[in-house]
Amino acid sequence: MSSVPKRTVRKLSRSKSKHFEVESYTSQHLPVLRRKRTIALNRLLKALEVGNLARSDDAHTDLFLSYCEQLDKWTSEFEHAHWSIIGVLESSDQEGDDDDETQTRFDDIYFQIMSIRRQLNKSILNSSEISHQADASSSSLVRVRLPKIQLPAFSGNIKHWPEFIDTFNALIHDSPSLRDVEKFHYLVSSLSGDPLSLIRTFPITGDHYSDAYAALVARYQDKRDLAYTCWRDVLNVNFKLQSATDFRATLDSIDENLSILKRLKLPIQHWDFTLVYHLLSKLDSKIRREFEEKCGHTEFHTFTELKQFLHSKCEALIRDNHFSDASKSPQASTNKSAKRPSSSYTLLADSSVTSNKINFPSNKQTNPESSNQNNSQNNKSFKCSFCSSNHSITKCKTFLDKTAEERMSVAVEKKWCFNCLKSSHQIKDCKSVFRCMKCKHKHHTLLHTDRGVANKIQSGGTESDSVALLAKDSNSTLVSKSSSNCTVLLATAIVQIQDSNGQLHSFRALFDTGSQNNFITKNAAQCLNLKPTSCETNINGLGGIAASIIGLVNCSIASKNQRLFNVDLHVISNICGDQPIARLNTVGWSHIHSLPLADPGFDVPGPIDILLGADVFADSLLNQRIKGAVNQPVAFNSVFGWLLLGRTSLVTSSLLQFSSKPDNELCTLVQRFWEIDSIPKASSLTPDEIACEQIYSSEYGRDSSGRTIQQLAEDEGTNFPLAQQILRSDIYVDDVVTGFATLDLALEAKSQIINLFKRGHFQLRKWASNEPQLLSDLPPEECLLDPKSFSDEQPSTIKVLGLKWDPASDAFLFDVRSSNRSCTKRNILSEIARVFDPLGFLSPLTIKAKVLLQKLWLLGVSWDESPPEDIACVWKAFCDQLSIIQDLKVPRCLTARRVQAYELHGFCDSSELAYGAVLYMRILFTDDTIQVLPLCAKARVAPINKLSLPRLELCAAVVLADLVKFVLDTYNNKMSINSTHLWSDSTVVLSWLRSHSSRWNTFVANRVSAIQDVVPVESWHHVASADNPADVCSRGQLPHDLLQNTLWWSGPSWLSQTFNHWPNNSKFPILNDAEESEVRIEERRSVVLVTEPVLSNPQTPIDYLLKRYSSLDKIIRIISYMRRFLLNPNNRNVGEFTTEIENYKSLLSIVKFVQSTSFADDIQQLQSNQPLPKPLRKLNPFLDEEGILRVGGRISRAGIEYDQRHPALLPCDHPFTFKLIESIHRRHCHTGYNTTHYLILQRFWVLSAKRAIRK
Repeated sequence: MSSVPKRTVRKLSRSKSKHFEVESYTSQHLPVLRRKRTIALNRLLKALEVGNLARSDDAHTDLFLSYCEQLDKWTSEFEHAHWSIIGVLESSDQEGDDDDETQTRFDDIYFQIMSIRRQLNKSILNSSEISHQADASSSSLVRVRLPKIQLPAFSGNIKHWPEFIDTFNALIHDSPSLRDVEKFHYLVSSLSGDPLSLIRTFPITGDHYSDAYAALVARYQDKRDLAYTCWRDVLNVNFKLQSATDFRATLDSIDENLSILKRLKLPIQHWDFTLVYHLLSKLDSKIRREFEEKCGHTEFHTFTELKQFLHSKCEALIRDNHFSDASKSPQASTNKSAKRPSSSYTLLADSSVTSNKINFPSNKQTNPESSNQNNSQNNKSFKCSFCSSNHSITKCKTFLDKTAEERMSVAVEKKWCFNCLKSSHQIKDCKSVFRCMKCKHKHHTLLHTDRGVANKIQSGGTESDSVALLAKDSNSTLVSKSSSNCTVLLATAIVQIQDSNGQLHSFRALFDTGSQNNFITKNAAQCLNLKPTSCETNINGLGGIAASIIGLVNCSIASKNQRLFNVDLHVISNICGDQPIARLNTVGWSHIHSLPLADPGFDVPGPIDILLGADVFADSLLNQRIKGAVNQPVAFNSVFGWLLLGRTSLVTSSLLQFSSKPDNELCTLVQRFWEIDSIPKASSLTPDEIACEQIYSSEYGRDSSGRTIQQLAEDEGTNFPLAQQILRSDIYVDDVVTGFATLDLALEAKSQIINLFKRGHFQLRKWASNEPQLLSDLPPEECLLDPKSFSDEQPSTIKVLGLKWDPASDAFLFDVRSSNRSCTKRNILSEIARVFDPLGFLSPLTIKAKVLLQKLWLLGVSWDESPPEDIACVWKAFCDQLSIIQDLKVPRCLTARRVQAYELHGFCDSSELAYGAVLYMRILFTDDTIQVLPLCAKARVAPINKLSLPRLELCAAVVLADLVKFVLDTYNNKMSINSTHLWSDSTVVLSWLRSHSSRWNTFVANRVSAIQDVVPVESWHHVASADNPADVCSRGQLPHDLLQNTLWWSGPSWLSQTFNHWPNNSKFPILNDAEESEVRIEERRSVVLVTEPVLSNPQTPIDYLLKRYSSLDKIIRIISYMRRFLLNPNNRNVGEFTTEIENYKSLLSIVKFVQSTSFADDIQQLQSNQPLPKPLRKLNPFLDEEGILRVGGRISRAGIEYDQRHPALLPCDHPFTFKLIESIHRRHCHTGYNTTHYLILQRFWVLSAKRAIRK
């Protein structure tokens, strides 16, 4: 290996004493370096050209001076490229013929430009008429060559605006010696953020300076906004007594804001009482007591008194910290020299380490890095070759604080050996057997650097370095004993979050660089009054464990500099336990004493309300970082304050915190196997929703699944009717699957499909058919004529929508092979999932495995536990026979020539283990032959909660009705099914179906109604259990038995014969006593009420209206019209709307009538001054002037309406009372009980109101 490193740093100097760091490149970089040098030289040539023009024409002077401002930059670029080229040529022993000439040419151009610049300065000085103007002009020209004036930067904080604008006006704006274009440049250089964005819209020319300056003043010269900001800061002051630095910063902030308010000429000298009261409320109770004891007079306290007290308190805290620091320093030094704890630690880390800084503890014997050093370093007399102190180079703190590249530069400069860091020899002569602990190459571990990451850090600056230090080193594992007194401190901060009203609230946030999302606890979201919205997000944590997300909220998080982060937070019940897990030992942490921490209570365990992920963490970091000693956290500066992160020491703790959550997702999926099918409730649409659906359908068009119809079929379908129908109904994603009864029709359809798709510039490929003639005119490369199989045992098949289809035999095939895995609950579920059978032909097979899975579930067997012997034997037989399913072929084609009729026959059955249904197509040909083909089937495991056998039979009938509806909808426009016949061997179910659903209890009624909505009752028949093929799928069968079962594949034997051979008593089977009992068990109980009309009490008009109409408002309007006609019969304007007064009087007349019928005896007793019944006596009722019975009481003089002071009495069980409650409930948008009761009390007092409202 060569002794010359790959990358070195060389320092070169010009006459201007500028230093350039020139990296030694290889010969491959020469073209790029020469190109850079040429560009810099051409720029100087352009400046020289403009300078020559400026000699003869003053109009070019400003442009030339602008070029001169960039002269130093171009000179640096030229010298950097030039000396890099020289370095490459020297290292490769090459000679450059024109390099010296290029340098000479550059020097000539440079000094010519400088000469022109001095001549222009002299000409301007000589042309000045007044000497002091000439001095100012000379000063202006000289100032171009000086460094830029350092102005206070302004980033948009309105509190800094007065200081900035006063300084800028004094130095720049009001200076007569500066041109407007120069002023504009100074203005741009002193702005950042929003102010810079504001003036970026103006071109940087002298003509636009005044406009840019005016725009800036117009936006930020706002005294009222400045006053609002300062006063808000005073109101939001927060005294943090955890450190004297925070306390002093708070006092300085108060003084600064009040000083600004005073400069705005606000009368703050009269605000003493307000300020004192507000600041005392922000202080701790202990501090308030101390202030009252010191200033305990009875007069009002002044702000000056409180200010002096707080400053003296702050000085006392600062002086106390000096003594505490002095007492901690000996202990800190002792800790540095003490041995590490006896507990062993192993740090396993990924090789992709981002940070180039490696922190080594003082005890090298326990650090793996020390294995890279020579044994002679243990000698204490060694002097450091870097700082000459009495320690080895591996213990030099100054050297270790440098980055790996900086340490490499030092090694190159001092000519150290790159392997052992000694100066006595080079790396080629090094005899040390140690190598880098990270890459095993021949260099010291302290010089190791990751090239990719190092380049990113170098180009990104300090901020990238700090971010990479936290974000990249994630693949690490720490193995330690629980007896350790160390822990890892996670970064926390106290953040301000806006609630729904814009108010700020403080919460404790945890920063997690390993999280891609942000979270908030449910309690915190409720405190902020943020309403979560539903979101479809899967949150997986360690080990893929899923978290339950309540919803998503959006809010703004404010930093200390009033920067707002708009963040989406996932609402979760709990984020983590208290952080840290125990109180931390902060003795000796002197590097954070003067820092404004983001979380002053970082060392005390406390709850976490918010978790902020890597996106917020990266945006909030600033470019500062402070490191402490061993077992002390690193401080990172952020917009929220200083964040602390890293390895720390606990006070005393043996607590280990874990997070565990059971995986319930798999269990939930398995439970669906035996959940009972629920009958969905059809949601009725409102008239507005129906109108919306009609508008959308007419304007856009949708199919049954909600997808928009194909535009190609709409635009070009009229010319290709067959292809249009296929495109609408027989296409799935990118597959077109269709069929026809005759070859001629299929040929015509193929032609139309090709032409229609050509109109849309689509080309169909992978043609396949069971009729070779259909593919004869197509190119071979567009057809699947001979599809190959990956296994010799499999025939050539084509997958159609997931099913395997063999065109030669025109049949469906199944690729099911056993994996011969052990019998566990997990493996059984895996085998079930591998059987793809969308049409249910293998339902008896899959239901057999599902029944075994349910038995294991009931036994409580875990996912990977061995089952009982009997279940294991059944499973072994199942797996051994599973491969013979590959021999099964199910005919695909249902349509054929010379068909007389199609009949649909369905069978359903149930057992205690499962229930299911199967459908067959019975085809009658013109030659009187009959063929029966299976269509589809479906089976489900019986629920764990036991149901009676008739109820399970009813569930099977529901499954059959669903299958029938699916088949009828599918073949709606493809074939004409002449009749439908459904068969069940349950006489109880057939009896339930023959009656209306309202006769039965809820469970039976819902399912009977669902069945009757799909299939008429006349289609149901009774079949013997021996002839019911659905019995096979309700009990399950092994693969060998299933393939031999003709009942399952062809149906009962009589189904292939004429109608005369069908069962005789299939329509109305006779029930025995047990079946009659089963039927009547599900009957709904009815109550018969016998009433006798009372002719002596004729019906009044109000009684009639209350029974005739359900709307109370309509009844009141009718009575208003009646009263209007009776009171003024000559008035012809009866059709006009009733007034509010008329409606109110009509309501009182109804109330008076109700009271006369319900409280007749009570009213008579009240009129005769007799004692009332106890329920009414406590209400102190009375009759008003209208004869209305009202509630008395002690609020007769209250300043509220008469109806509220004395509400009218109403009975609880009268129809009018019910209509009144319903009217108020509907009018106020279906309010709850309390609100409804309150609204009723505004006019009426209902006896036993709670019972009446509940009804």
